[in-house]
Amino acid sequence: MFKCRHETAPQYLQELYVPVTASTSRRHLRSAARGDLQVLACRTTSFGPRSFAACALKLYNSLPASLRDPKLTLTLFCSRLKTQLFGLAYGRALMTA
Repeated sequence: MFKCRHETAPQYLQELYVPVTASTSRRHLRSAARGDLQVLACRTTSFGPRSFAACALKLYNSLPASLRDPKLTLTLFCSRLKTQLFGLAYGRALMTA
Protein backbone atom coordinates (compact mmCIF):
# COMPACT_ATOMS: atom_id res chain seq x y z
CA MET A 1 0.00 0.00 0.00
CA PHE A 2 2.98 2.29 0.55
CA LYS A 3 4.00 1.85 -3.07
CA CYS A 4 0.40 2.36 -4.19
CA ARG A 5 0.31 5.67 -2.36
CA HIS A 6 3.49 6.80 -4.10
CA GLU A 7 2.36 5.40 -7.48
CA THR A 8 5.25 2.94 -7.84
CA ALA A 9 3.10 -0.21 -7.65
CA PRO A 10 1.45 -1.90 -10.65
CA GLN A 11 -1.76 -0.27 -11.86
CA TYR A 12 -4.03 -3.13 -10.75
CA LEU A 13 -2.80 -2.67 -7.17
CA GLN A 14 -3.04 1.12 -7.32
CA GLU A 15 -6.75 0.74 -8.05
CA LEU A 16 -7.18 -0.71 -4.54
CA TYR A 17 -5.79 2.47 -2.96
CA VAL A 18 -8.89 4.60 -2.42
CA PRO A 19 -8.80 7.08 0.50
CA VAL A 20 -11.95 7.53 2.56
CA THR A 21 -11.87 11.21 1.61
CA ALA A 22 -12.49 10.26 -2.05
CA SER A 23 -16.12 9.53 -1.20
CA THR A 24 -18.13 12.71 -0.61
CA SER A 25 -20.47 10.96 1.84
CA ARG A 26 -17.56 9.81 4.03
CA ARG A 27 -15.41 12.97 4.23
CA HIS A 28 -16.79 13.92 7.64
CA LEU A 29 -15.81 10.62 9.31
CA ARG A 30 -12.93 10.21 11.75
CA SER A 31 -11.39 7.64 9.43
CA ALA A 32 -11.14 10.33 6.76
CA ALA A 33 -9.30 12.64 9.16
CA ARG A 34 -6.86 9.82 10.01
CA GLY A 35 -6.18 9.18 6.32
CA ASP A 36 -7.63 5.66 6.23
CA LEU A 37 -8.33 3.75 3.06
CA GLN A 38 -11.69 2.36 2.01
CA VAL A 39 -11.88 -1.36 2.72
CA LEU A 40 -13.72 -3.21 0.02
CA ALA A 41 -16.78 -5.26 0.93
CA CYS A 42 -16.33 -9.01 0.58
CA ARG A 43 -19.00 -11.18 -0.98
CA THR A 44 -17.91 -14.42 0.67
CA THR A 45 -17.13 -15.05 4.30
CA SER A 46 -14.65 -17.87 3.80
CA PHE A 47 -12.05 -16.46 1.41
CA GLY A 48 -13.04 -12.83 0.86
CA PRO A 49 -11.70 -11.35 4.13
CA ARG A 50 -8.40 -13.18 3.60
CA SER A 51 -7.83 -11.80 0.11
CA PHE A 52 -5.07 -9.30 -0.55
CA ALA A 53 -7.62 -6.64 -1.46
CA ALA A 54 -9.21 -6.85 1.99
CA CYS A 55 -6.23 -7.69 4.20
CA ALA A 56 -3.81 -5.14 2.76
CA LEU A 57 -6.23 -2.28 3.34
CA LYS A 58 -7.10 -3.36 6.89
CA LEU A 59 -3.45 -3.78 7.82
CA TYR A 60 -2.48 -0.43 6.32
CA ASN A 61 -5.29 1.27 8.24
CA SER A 62 -4.09 -0.35 11.47
CA LEU A 63 -0.59 1.14 11.15
CA PRO A 64 0.22 4.14 13.37
CA ALA A 65 0.09 7.58 11.79
CA SER A 66 3.88 7.90 11.90
CA LEU A 67 4.15 5.01 9.43
CA ARG A 68 1.48 6.35 7.10
CA ASP A 69 3.19 9.71 6.70
CA PRO A 70 3.32 10.51 2.95
CA LYS A 71 6.72 12.19 3.34
CA LEU A 72 8.48 8.92 4.25
CA THR A 73 10.84 7.31 1.79
CA LEU A 74 10.60 3.58 1.12
CA THR A 75 13.78 2.89 3.10
CA LEU A 76 12.60 4.87 6.10
CA PHE A 77 9.13 3.27 5.91
CA CYS A 78 10.63 -0.23 5.88
CA SER A 79 12.89 0.60 8.80
CA ARG A 80 10.05 2.00 10.90
CA LEU A 81 7.75 -0.86 9.94
CA LYS A 82 10.37 -3.38 11.02
CA THR A 83 10.73 -1.58 14.35
CA GLN A 84 6.95 -1.49 14.79
CA LEU A 85 6.53 -5.20 14.04
CA PHE A 86 9.46 -6.11 16.30
CA GLY A 87 7.85 -4.14 19.11
CA LEU A 88 4.54 -5.90 18.61
CA ALA A 89 6.15 -9.33 18.57
CA TYR A 90 8.55 -8.92 21.48
CA GLY A 91 6.97 -6.21 23.57
CA ARG A 92 7.67 -2.52 23.98
CA ALA A 93 9.97 -3.08 26.96
CA LEU A 94 12.68 -4.42 24.65
CA MET A 95 12.35 -1.43 22.34
CA THR A 96 13.60 1.04 24.96
CA ALA A 97 16.64 -1.03 25.96
